[in-house]
Amino acid sequence: MPDALIIAIEQDALLQCERLLLDAGEAATEMLEAAGEQTSRESRARAASLSAALERKAASAVNTARIEAAGRLLSVRSEMAEEVLKRVEQGFKDLPRERYSALLNRFYSELKADWFEAHEPSAHLVLINPADMGLVKDTEAEFKADDGVSLGVVFVSKDGRLRYENTVSSRIWKGRDALLPMVDGILTGKA
Repeated sequence: MPDALIIAIEQDALLQCERLLLDAGEAATEMLEAAGEQTSRESRARAASLSAALERKAASAVNTARIEAAGRLLSVRSEMAEEVLKRVEQGFKDLPRERYSALLNRFYSELKADWFEAHEPSAHLVLINPADMGLVKDTEAEFKADDGVSLGVVFVSKDGRLRYENTVSSRIWKGRDALLPMVDGILTGKA
């Protein structure tokens, strides 16, 4: 009987080993599945995070490019508008002498009226470009040639404190805030 008991114990031990091996195999399978699921979740979360970060970077790059392009476009449009204003000024320089003389006399009359409204009539000098000397006639005014004056006239108090200017460039400068959007509108077809 002892052999039968030993055989029974060995068979029971083998059965228990087989159950332990099956249980261990099932536990290992469950652990592998759980680890695979966790890895898959972590992988999806990481991919979503990277995708969101990539979308933010792409949106930032697109916005930066749009801002730079808008800035360059605005700069080019501003340069074009400036060029138009320069050509307007050049147009006045290219006027026939008699038309230019009439324009210069009109500028002088307007400036004289403004000056005389605010100041004593005799307390000023009239600055005019040397090439324009003699185009404006006023026997009561004291004219002085000045290379710094172009396409117009300037009244200056004798003490040099006051200066009134009526030139093409001063008129363009005064109207610049209104002129540039108009020129830009014409250039872009949105006038």
